[in-house]
Formats: sequence, structure tokens, C-alpha cells
Amino acid sequence: MGYRQDPATWYSWLGGVLPEHRGQGIAALLMQYQHDWVKSRNYRWIQTKTMNRWRSMLILNLKHGFDIIGTYTGNDGQTRIILQKEIDRKQM
Repeated sequence: MGYRQDPATWYSWLGGVLPEHRGQGIAALLMQYQHDWVKSRNYRWIQTKTMNRWRSMLILNLKHGFDIIGTYTGNDGQTRIILQKEIDRKQM
């Protein structure tokens, strides 16, 4: 799930795979579906956030072309990692 952050950016807010189904490539497939959908709507960027404790999500994002563009500390004292990826619209 996600939402329009601005005219050029889609924010990927929430996604996941049940623990008993992890390790089968489902998250990568869901990510690709989302990126195709975002591309078809002419967004330039997709952005998301994660935390170091969710390393599998961090690694998945990095493997699929996201860059770490910043961090911040939430109200709970936990560090959030901001990731962003440019959508390749040339392949449409």
C-alpha cells in the first residue's frame, strides 16, 4: 500500500509477507508489481522508510535499486532509514 507524496513521488507505506511464506520471492514480486503500477502512472520516484531492525526489508530495497537518502530519529528514539528509487520510465 502507498500514496501520492507529491506529483512526482509515490510513497510505499506498507507491505509484507507472512513469516511462513518468506524466502520464496513473494516480497520481490509484490515490489515489482507496485513499481510497474507506479511507472504506469508516470511517477518519477518511489520512496519508502524502514528501520535497521527490519534488515530483510532494507536488503530487499537495496537489491531492487533503492538508495539510502537520509535518516531521522522518530519520537520513539528509533532511527528511520529513508530510501528512494528513480523509476525508469524509458522502458515503458
